[in-house]
Amino acid sequence: ARGWARVPHPPPPGAPAMPIRRRRPGDDGEPLARASDYVRCGALRLVRPYAFDFNCNVKARWAGKTLLDIFANEFPHRGRAYYEAAIADGRLTANGEERSDAARVMTGGDWATHVIHRHEPPVLWTGGPPGSGAHDYASVGASDGGSAGKQLPLAEALGLSVVDADAPHAVEIVAETDNLVVVCKPASLPVHPCGQYRKNSVLALLEAERGEAYARLAPLHRLDRLVSGVLLLSRDPKTSNTMRQAIEGGRVRKTYLARVRGVFPEGEVHVDAAISHDATTQTSAITGGEARAW
Repeated sequence: ARGWARVPHPPPPGAPAMPIRRRRPGDDGEPLARASDYVRCGALRLVRPYAFDFNCNVKARWAGKTLLDIFANEFPHRGRAYYEAAIADGRLTANGEERSDAARVMTGGDWATHVIHRHEPPVLWTGGPPGSGAHDYASVGASDGGSAGKQLPLAEALGLSVVDADAPHAVEIVAETDNLVVVCKPASLPVHPCGQYRKNSVLALLEAERGEAYARLAPLHRLDRLVSGVLLLSRDPKTSNTMRQAIEGGRVRKTYLARVRGVFPEGEVHVDAAISHDATTQTSAITGGEARAW
């Protein structure tokens, strides 16, 4: 429901009528994205504006209220007149109806669908013509005592077969098996659809560029939108459970590399402090505690 507040754009004048799709939340057979959904603009990846169904189930505190009152009171940023027009046009409906009455009383088990013209924020363009993006694979320190300090390619360390670098794709696959896919997530791209982002996400781009075989991958850990790096994706629930237990049990270690401002001290530094992020300058800084050299 929060997404309604983030997409204030109405359809532009003269735009074709948006298709009205009626599905219960989660009942969506459409792919997240197709390759034709994307447009390159300089260094940015844009998504062509599209019609999108925002679905939500009726909350307990909404029961007994009319469809119009729920949206006018819960999402007042658009105004009551907007929702009256949306209901009259069939863009705001209940339970998959073609048209709903503004005075329709909603009860537990009902759901509402709001069809909007969605504009996603841009992300950095990644990928390029064939042969332009060969790079070294990420590496990790060997964990066995006899090879202390030795660096192994990431895929070898995980016991996976290495896939050739494929820079023409937006999200490069480092390695994969029948159960696991390891990718290099670009900065600026969220892992999965969230907030204002849907087609501009790792999961959507994998499906758009590589097809059905990469359509139902499950992320095994978090990487924030602005962070780039290795991301593990599972193809099935059993692998997800096994890998999550390994991560939670401390048998998997993540190492972050950060660009710092100023002169960083020599040697290892331990930071035990709160860190805040300034979205305006896209920088993070210590806001409490202290950093000390070991």
